[in-house]
Amino acid sequence: MIEQLAKSGLILRADPPKVIELKGRAWGEMVGGLALSAAPKTGAPNILSLILRNAGDAPCSLVVPGWLHFFSVHVTAPGGLPAPFTAYGRAALAPDQGRTRLEVRLEPQQSVEVELPVTLLFEMKTPGTHIVRAECPALTLRSNPCEFDL
Repeated sequence: MIEQLAKSGLILRADPPKVIELKGRAWGEMVGGLALSAAPKTGAPNILSLILRNAGDAPCSLVVPGWLHFFSVHVTAPGGLPAPFTAYGRAALAPDQGRTRLEVRLEPQQSVEVELPVTLLFEMKTPGTHIVRAECPALTLRSNPCEFDL
């Protein structure tokens, strides 16, 4: 199949592996060799970067219901109250949307990064600092809290 595509003039290429920068990241408590980090994405203040790292000595295989449903994100608004979901967030995070299953294998010291559009999922229009924290209930992992200054 690939040979036929190449003969027809299509150029096939593989994207280079994504480099995940761990330097300077804060982490939640390690559980079973895994740790979770949350931070605003550099250069994209409305994106939450979540990094799941296998800091253990053994490979870890996971079956996740799509990243939006694997992680549970909590946003605290400047007044201290939980930020509500936007209409998009309610629709995207509805239980019937988490049916896709992904198989993920993390080798020792390997990480995977997920970027979530936090300001599209939660009402974050109130000026000030919003505190964001993520959890992975299936693994009993919690991230560090991080700040979004809007």
